[in-house]
Amino acid sequence: MQAQSAFSGWDLSGERLRLADTLVGVTEWAAWGTAAGTLVLAAATFAAVRSSNRSARVAERALLAGLRPVPDPAGFAQQQRDIHVPAGDAGCSQAAIRDPHSSLHADLEGAIVSGGRVTADLLYTDHQGGQPTITRFVLLPADGQRWRCDVTRHWTI
Repeated sequence: MQAQSAFSGWDLSGERLRLADTLVGVTEWAAWGTAAGTLVLAAATFAAVRSSNRSARVAERALLAGLRPVPDPAGFAQQQRDIHVPAGDAGCSQAAIRDPHSSLHADLEGAIVSGGRVTADLLYTDHQGGQPTITRFVLLPADGQRWRCDVTRHWTI
C-alpha cells in the first residue's frame, strides 16, 4: 500500500516514510525554536523600549524644570563639623571660609560688602553615608545688616 503525502508525487513507503517523518519532526522543532526565539527577542525589545522611554521622560522633566546637571561632588570642600537635622524638624548649620587668601573668600567678601546674592551648595548624606543630596542655599540681603536664607533646590545623587 502506497502512502500519500502533502508533497505531490512522493512515494513515502518504507525508508522514505521514516526519513520524511524525521524531516517533518526536525522542521517542527525548528519552527518552535524560531517562534520561541522571536518571542524572547520581542520581550527584550519591549523592555529596552520601555526603559529608554522612562529615561527620556526623566530627561524631559529635567529639561522642562530647568535643572542644570548635578555638580561634581569632588568640587566640594570638606566640612569640619557634622550637621544633624532630625527627621521632620528644623536644623542648624554653620559654614566658614577660613583661608583669607582663597579666591572664594574674596568673592564672598565682595558679595557681602556690596549686598549681593550669595549661593552655597551643600553636599550631605544620611548618618550611614548613603543618600547623598545637594541642597542649594541662597543668602539675600533683607534690611540693614540682616540677611535672609532660602533653600531653592535639592538634588539627589
